[in-house]
Amino acid sequence: MNAKETLCQRRERRFKTSDDQSLRCDTNVSDEELVQGAVIDISPGGLRLLCEGKFSVGQTFCTELKTERSHGTYRGVIRRLEPWMAGQSILGCELLDPIPAEILETLAQQGIVNRRSDDRACWNQSGKISWELQPGEFDVEIHDCSPGGLKLSSQTCLPDDLRLRIRVDVGEEEPIVVDAKTVWQLEQDNGVLAGLAFTKREVPEAITRILGNQSDQSESDQPAIRQSILVAAAAILLSVAIMQTGWWG
Repeated sequence: MNAKETLCQRRERRFKTSDDQSLRCDTNVSDEELVQGAVIDISPGGLRLLCEGKFSVGQTFCTELKTERSHGTYRGVIRRLEPWMAGQSILGCELLDPIPAEILETLAQQGIVNRRSDDRACWNQSGKISWELQPGEFDVEIHDCSPGGLKLSSQTCLPDDLRLRIRVDVGEEEPIVVDAKTVWQLEQDNGVLAGLAFTKREVPEAITRILGNQSDQSESDQPAIRQSILVAAAAILLSVAIMQTGWWG
């Protein structure tokens, strides 16, 4: 199993920081000079950092998390590397020193991190994808979306270092167009399965609407679900009562 497979199969809840300046980090990579950056998201066992400098997958690091004070120093390994803009890179990091729950709780209470992890909605939709220096568009199948990105499949391997444009036609309305970058992709028999991150922190309006519709649908389903549970519970209690009394006709 390679690093990309490991990362995409993780189920640990990851929480975004409120903005690019909320949680800073001073990071020493492989005993080189200290680099400053920001924490994009955080979990007990991992971080995603935005830093200037040159990095490579497999490098060890030590980083101090800071707001107006220090929140501890943690060791880790760079597991994923995504070139960004202005000489910056996004580092996907596995921590060797887990972040204590009380630290995460403090950051949440101060509004530094958002307690809610990304909501992910099923969105089975055909679309088109294109990128710079590549003529034409390729077909993709979108599987789900979240405030942070999309998961889709494609018969064509996607570039790791270029901005992608995804276009989805939705009937008579204007097409949904979003920009994203490849975070991970896995080869399959008929192409690749890929996770894409939106290039802007602001959630595209169309995606917000899709997530909102799913949330509304989930809430509307709750009374029916509760009723089904109550009916099932009543049936079980009736069966127990019949067995205890010996009355079964």
